[in-house]
Amino acid sequence: MNQRRSHKPGLYLGSEEGTALVAALWLSLILALLGIAAISLVKSTVLETKVQMRLDKAWVLAEGGVAIATYHIADARDPWRARTESYAAELGDEELTIYVYSPQAQIDLNGAPPVLLASLFRELGYEQELADQLGDRIADWRDADELIHLNGAESRAYLEAGLKYGPSNAPFKNVAELSRVLGVDANIMACAAPFLTIYAPSGRVDPYLARGVVRRAAGLGDTPPPTLPSVRRTSLAGQVFEVQSLAPISQHSAARMTAIIRFTGNPSDPVWRHRITRDVVPLKQNTSEETLPISCPSGSKQ
Repeated sequence: MNQRRSHKPGLYLGSEEGTALVAALWLSLILALLGIAAISLVKSTVLETKVQMRLDKAWVLAEGGVAIATYHIADARDPWRARTESYAAELGDEELTIYVYSPQAQIDLNGAPPVLLASLFRELGYEQELADQLGDRIADWRDADELIHLNGAESRAYLEAGLKYGPSNAPFKNVAELSRVLGVDANIMACAAPFLTIYAPSGRVDPYLARGVVRRAAGLGDTPPPTLPSVRRTSLAGQVFEVQSLAPISQHSAARMTAIIRFTGNPSDPVWRHRITRDVVPLKQNTSEETLPISCPSGSKQ
């Protein structure tokens, strides 16, 4: 008796033709996926390249802004001077925002007395006890002896805290060294660093240039005098400035180059750059209002 084979729609996977067709379909799918991946990779690479080119251009412009500021500070006819307001300059087809600051608008880690340092930490929102500790510990770090200030810490305190080092008993080499002082954690460091310097060893805070937290810490009140004194500048030799040059990357961000520059008075080597830092910051149109870092106790409440 003959049995009729049932024919159902679909492929006979056991046949050579069916196997070949399935393989061809899978190959087509794989090639399509590879094509999509290649297109996505090319688009991503092109986008990344464009972003990198904009960033590289911004850094070159920011570097040019530092050079422009250096030139104008030294220009005896109409010199740029330290102030809270920005200067504007054009380079190519871009407009740069340039700030010129004086270290005397900050508090010097080496020159400020412990009471001024403690006052700064109180203004940043730290409790009186911790502020006094930090002020005295900074003083113990930089002085040449092992005598302990009232709330300070010398070598034994560092040893008892499990640290393998003690105070340097020498002036701070940079603001970053503050992070090694006993009790200064990452939050305290991030909070205080913007208000500190090592380039105003006299320890005096300029009442015409300081603002916000630094003014209040120094007991200068909230409002600076209305105008800068008219002083005839005979020489730049030995003067130090902080220059911040901002070049736009996009509508919302800028490349910021910060340089500490010192005029030497030596014609063969007139300008020294002590420090250069680079970071990307929001493109702000108005920087007149001081905003504390979020790591500060007072900053977290703003």
